[in-house]
Order: sequence, then C-alpha cells, then structure tokens
Amino acid sequence: MKLLFIVLVILIIVNSIFALLVVNNYAYTTFITSDAFNCTRTLGFERVIIRGYFEAYDRDPGGAIDSNFLRNYNNAKNGGYTYIDVYMSPCTGRATCKAPLQQINDLTQFINANEMIIKTIWLWIDIDPDSGNWDLGPTKNRQILNEFHTAWKSTGLEFESISMGSYYW
Repeated sequence: MKLLFIVLVILIIVNSIFALLVVNNYAYTTFITSDAFNCTRTLGFERVIIRGYFEAYDRDPGGAIDSNFLRNYNNAKNGGYTYIDVYMSPCTGRATCKAPLQQINDLTQFINANEMIIKTIWLWIDIDPDSGNWDLGPTKNRQILNEFHTAWKSTGLEFESISMGSYYW
C-alpha cells in the first residue's frame, strides 16, 4: 500500500511538471498590470497561473487568499488571457494555519463569489526548510497531504499537484 501511494504521488508530480513544461505559461505571485499580462501573451504565453492562496513563510503567518489574486485575475483577462489557472501554496506547520478543508473552502468560495473562470487549480507543495512548512515528519506530512487531496476531491473541481523542493517524504 505504501509503495502504491509513493508511485501515485510520483506519477502526479511527473504529470504536473510535464503539463507545466508543455504549455507556454507563466506563474505570478505579485501584482501584475493588464499591460504586462498583454505583453506576455503577445510573446506567446498561452496560460497564466496566478497565486490564489499563500503559505506561511518568514514572519508572514500565511494561510490566506493572496491580496493580489482578484486584481491579477481581472488584469489577466483584460490582458487577453482566456486560459487562467490558479495555484495555492498550502499553509502547514504553523499554529496560524487553518485546516486543509478550510483552506480549500476559503479559496473555492473566493473564486465562486467573484465569478472567476479558472481552468485548473494547482496545489503547489513548496518545501522551504527555512519556513518549516513541511517539516512535520514523513507520517504527518503524508496525512496533511492526504487531507488536502480529499478536500480537493470533495469540491468536484479540476486540480493538480506539484511538489517543489527537496524534502524526503
């Protein structure tokens, strides 16, 4: 069973990385103007991936909707993009972090309330040893990852997972 889970996670990661490499896309984490989005689109980028939810890092408690999410979404549309994805870096490892289901609900409710048309939602597992965000040990990390997976499945939305970093699960 453990081997099956590991193989499944590896396949998801490989599939996600392949999807990111095949399609011209760019991921944004800061405020971007509609002119800048238009510029990247005219350079051949077909997909934009905007951060919708951010993790805890440094002194930032994290675990919230990105304050630039709605403006970047609107600017991407105004810049000519029709293929818009969103990614969330889940908040883990801090007392300020909400439960996985609540984080997913916060993001999906924000998307629905603002009538956003999102193609794919990416669960970006960004492992940062300085932040201690996935420094809970292999068993607890897997448990939390499974909770996020279950929460996403319950939404019925299309989602993918990608892992960045160098932590041994």
